[in-house]
Amino acid sequence: MQSALTSRISSLDNSVLPRLQINLRKILDGTEELEKYWNAELNKVIGILEKLWDKYVVSAKDLLAERERTTGVLNDFLKKLGYV
Repeated sequence: MQSALTSRISSLDNSVLPRLQINLRKILDGTEELEKYWNAELNKVIGILEKLWDKYVVSAKDLLAERERTTGVLNDFLKKLGYV
């Protein structure tokens, strides 16, 4: 297979190879440009997620303490109503 490919490449006209190189360079430049846009958008998403994390992060200790306070309040209500 490689020899067939080598023979086809060697049989290409000299005017075709420079055009292929130019087209390949355009494709590669386009992918580099897309990668820049992708990285910019990715950084925006990461920034948004970091802001959400900073805004809503709650430690497990805080959650457990809040649960204990809420449980105490509910137990007081249940006692007043005669259920406990």
